[in-house]
Amino acid sequence: MTHVHKAKQLGVYGKDLVHNPDDKSFEGFIPEEQPYQIDFLDDFEIEYCKKFYYDRVTSEVVQLNKSHFFLVYPLNYPELREILIPKLNEQFGKWFSYSDINNDKQKQSSDFYFWQQGIFAPHTDSLIHIPGYVPYKDVLIPLEMEGGVDSPYYTFNQRWYGRGCHFKYKHIDNMFALYSDIMREKPYGEYKFFKNYESDPDKMISKDWYDEYFGEIYNYEMLQGFSLNKMLPWTPGRAIVTDSSMIHGATNYKIKGGKYKLGITLRLFKNIPEYKPSTVFSVFPQMQGFSECKADPRMDENA
Repeated sequence: MTHVHKAKQLGVYGKDLVHNPDDKSFEGFIPEEQPYQIDFLDDFEIEYCKKFYYDRVTSEVVQLNKSHFFLVYPLNYPELREILIPKLNEQFGKWFSYSDINNDKQKQSSDFYFWQQGIFAPHTDSLIHIPGYVPYKDVLIPLEMEGGVDSPYYTFNQRWYGRGCHFKYKHIDNMFALYSDIMREKPYGEYKFFKNYESDPDKMISKDWYDEYFGEIYNYEMLQGFSLNKMLPWTPGRAIVTDSSMIHGATNYKIKGGKYKLGITLRLFKNIPEYKPSTVFSVFPQMQGFSECKADPRMDENA
């Protein structure tokens, strides 16, 4: 069953998707910080990590949709742990990955390699339902981009303190997220987890920025309430680090001549015993057991 069929079956196609109305905010547990970049992998490590993905693409990669392919839980591979764990420990002290702490029957692809030909709407990726473990940092490690010389990653000044969420005000498409929520029906400032809604037209994302970095893949109105924080270059080996609450995304690299990109994204948690969230995965029982199919992204370059 495809995502769009699932959405129609559940009556949420083209509407807000809220998996758990009783979700709680994780605001206030960890101080907010600005995003930054760090030199993370050297040239040899970049090439090794690329080869590691492509050597497994036909047997272990799962397809999220027609343009996004994941190799999940890279930290479960001893070869990658040897490279990544010491660097993460040096930068972030004591931290935990989703694989370390979850007891979910329906596993989430929290950490993964991604090979993609498209972009998501502005979003967050937080997993918020594990008691004692607060979403902390998202670490994005660029590995490759085919074409596209000026296709940065953006962060907005706005934050979201609920579970991962895609922001698609007045935009209808066939996306249906298995864990994340989707907001389409109301201005973002009307939702309880949204912070720093920008109402000043002079500070909101401009039409010029939209034309240069988004194009027509999404409607301009979808960016209402957002203001730009930073533009961070996609540089292989140079990790992008953001708070898990920060709304972010990739600019449309196809406008700049890009064809696809490859990277690793990791979600880090901090152990804070006082954190007591709702543990409901989804109020939709149909979500249990819904999984993606294995596929090689290079089978159809035009997919």
